Amino acid sequence: MQKKYPEDKDLYNFHYNREERLSQKPELTDYSKGKKGWLKGNKALVIILLDIFVLVLIWVVVLPFAPGRKKTGQLSGYHFSIVAFRYDKEVLFSLKCRSTEEENPQVTNPSFTARILLGKLETVKTWVLPPPGKEEIFRIRIPDKEGVSIVRVRILHQGEELEISDSIKGE
Repeated sequence: MQKKYPEDKDLYNFHYNREERLSQKPELTDYSKGKKGWLKGNKALVIILLDIFVLVLIWVVVLPFAPGRKKTGQLSGYHFSIVAFRYDKEVLFSLKCRSTEEENPQVTNPSFTARILLGKLETVKTWVLPPPGKEEIFRIRIPDKEGVSIVRVRILHQGEELEISDSIKGE
């Protein structure tokens, strides 16, 4: 014998009376009271925005004064900058040198020495400075035996020294 179950409409009776509901809680219709603004109702959003603000503030205020890598520099009237790439088990290194003065800078020695430090490996090269108002790019390939991530260059010219460094970009 099969048992007969009642239909859904017999089990549930739903009556919606808006007036009756509002008479019990009239403050539901007063939308003007309460928290206004898009930040006041969401504390998690305020905390996240404050965290982002503090991180940006630290980045703007502290980072420029932190000692770090310097990719460019000036020495004896010349501007030097470096770039290094890792390719096929070698580090491709380029040193850009340009005269900062249009007239002849006070140079008694027309060459400079660059000591390129790649980990424990040191390579010394002597190059001729470019003529006034010109720029020259000096390139060298160095075998990458240690897998270091930073290349340092000490440039020596007329008794002055400049040290610049850069991270080595990957393949």
